[in-house]
Amino acid sequence: MERRRIPISTIVFTLIMFMMIFSSFLETSPLVFLIGLTVVVLAIFILARRQGGLPFQRTPPDYFRPPTSPLTSLEIPRLGRWIILPIAIVSVIAFILFQNWWLNVTILQSMYDLKAGLDWWNIQFLHNAYFNACTGIGLLIALSDPRISVTRDVEGARKIYLHSKFLGVVRVLRSQVNRFTMENILTLRTEGLAYDDKVSLKLGLAWKLLAFLVGAFIIGPPIAQGFALQYLLVVRWMETQQISWIGLLQRTSSILWTRLFTADTPTGAWLIANSPVLELLTWLKTPVSIFCVIWGLRLGVSLVFGFLKGNVAKILRSIVLIGLAALTPFLLQVPTTVFDITTPFYVRSMVIGEVTLIILALFFSLRESWVQKSVSYIFRRKLILTAIVLLVSISLLSGPVIVAFQYAPAMEGNWKNWVWTPKYLPTVEYTKWATGLD
Repeated sequence: MERRRIPISTIVFTLIMFMMIFSSFLETSPLVFLIGLTVVVLAIFILARRQGGLPFQRTPPDYFRPPTSPLTSLEIPRLGRWIILPIAIVSVIAFILFQNWWLNVTILQSMYDLKAGLDWWNIQFLHNAYFNACTGIGLLIALSDPRISVTRDVEGARKIYLHSKFLGVVRVLRSQVNRFTMENILTLRTEGLAYDDKVSLKLGLAWKLLAFLVGAFIIGPPIAQGFALQYLLVVRWMETQQISWIGLLQRTSSILWTRLFTADTPTGAWLIANSPVLELLTWLKTPVSIFCVIWGLRLGVSLVFGFLKGNVAKILRSIVLIGLAALTPFLLQVPTTVFDITTPFYVRSMVIGEVTLIILALFFSLRESWVQKSVSYIFRRKLILTAIVLLVSISLLSGPVIVAFQYAPAMEGNWKNWVWTPKYLPTVEYTKWATGLD
């Protein structure tokens, strides 16, 4: 029986790995690290290419080799090679980057402790609130689409599916590539185009894990520190004022109602008294914006495939929901925005637009399930539908029209009463209080 020898490439790979690991602890040139990483990538590629089996060797005439069963073959499928290869490369790079990062953290922690007696870790990462913020952002991105579909196959077995717009696009593009021919090189073949964002439970969980990792390690770190600091400021104020989260949310709802539906001009004292609530609204802007951007991209995908399939209801629904996702973060930040005499007119138009989009979104989303026949009849009547569109359009345009014809021509002559007093004077008072200049 022939003895299997260890490939020389495996030995080289092991030596280079040890060289790269020790080079991060020693003061060696970065060129060593780069060369080592390059050789590791090449070694992994060569090993993956040679996993198909041992080379064929001619056997002696008097020896009969039994046929090898395909079920016992050790050959890795071609798709598995392309999955293992990037995972190995990413794992090596991630290990080395984490190692270097941890070395820098250890040096800074020791230096600050010895020279000033400070805990650098808790100061830099806000008593681990920074990592909690990164985790929260990753969970928000991974769980932003919680839809679950449960169906039964022909045999009665229950199957659970998750949803992913991105994987649905990949599936469609793969089917188009498979059907690609030279005759229709400039034409997108939409016949038989079946877009479905349902994926299997295993693939869906793997995709959500990848989305969590991207959110926690790539998207989260640049914004997590400010996000965590704002949260700690709000919690600290709640502790000093002895107010609960329910009480804080009630105050926030009251301020949102006041600034969105009334024309009251805030004073400097009002801004100072409600500064924690304004801080909470600023803190909420980050997760709300991330959620709306993610869903805006998903709805954009639905809009594109709605156009390709000619589904008018799906096109209108996607447009309405995209407008709703774009307008919501702006309305959430209205209480933290400075007002002049014309700002309430624009805010009212935005509120009317938000309410209109919500009603339309509910109609287009639920029209096939439990919308009453009378409501469907109203939307089928052209006269009634035209009247509704005209009323909504007049309501949306009334604010800008009033500003353009009533306030804009006289703005220069009334600048003090219309701009300085409502807009800049409260801002000056609030800035003096925040900076301690009083």
